[in-house]
Amino acid sequence: MKDRSWPSEKRNGAISAEQRIKGSKTHQVKEFRLREEGKKKLRRRTGGTLLDRTDRVPFSPIKMAHFLAGPDMVLPLVWPEYFFPLVWVAFIVLLEPVNHRAGVPSLLREWQKGSLRKFYLLLMAGGICGFLWELWNCRAGAKWIYTVPHLGFLKVFEMPLLGFLGFPPFAVECYTITAGFFVLISKISDKYPARQALGIYSAMALLILFFDLLVFAGIDRFTVISF
Repeated sequence: MKDRSWPSEKRNGAISAEQRIKGSKTHQVKEFRLREEGKKKLRRRTGGTLLDRTDRVPFSPIKMAHFLAGPDMVLPLVWPEYFFPLVWVAFIVLLEPVNHRAGVPSLLREWQKGSLRKFYLLLMAGGICGFLWELWNCRAGAKWIYTVPHLGFLKVFEMPLLGFLGFPPFAVECYTITAGFFVLISKISDKYPARQALGIYSAMALLILFFDLLVFAGIDRFTVISF
């Protein structure tokens, strides 16, 4: 009776190939699990839904935002009398492409997928908050009295009517800055040990405090008239 068993070399080769296939599959599974764990960690830190970063199709508003970011940041500093409204959109065009690329909640990505719901909700929330702020400011003992260059006519409460147009984009800007901040915090905590990350957070807090003090000093120096 003929021996139909494989030669020892072939049996070893077959086992070796099978082990290589299993090893490759195991490696792929481990990589997939690591990616999923990373996404879950970032999702918990951002407080939102983590979106897929592999969605890289060309999207013209992203290119437009990259193009407008520089002028939006520079022009209000050079000619503030004419370009001051850009302050309310500068960080939107600066940070939205960053958030889109990082895979965190991004208005650009939602626009890319055909949804403007969150964008409209933010605009509406900004408009409502602005109306309430000015309503309460109008009756306050110490209050703001606003002037808008070239557009200071027809006041509602103490704000020129056209000044209310700044509140809706301000809400969008706050959303964008918050999402970008959580991305930065997540990347720092992933890259550095806990003690070193705490030092970076402390330095960031001091820089933010210093910046806020400069802003208030500038407001008192250039925009506030005390009676």
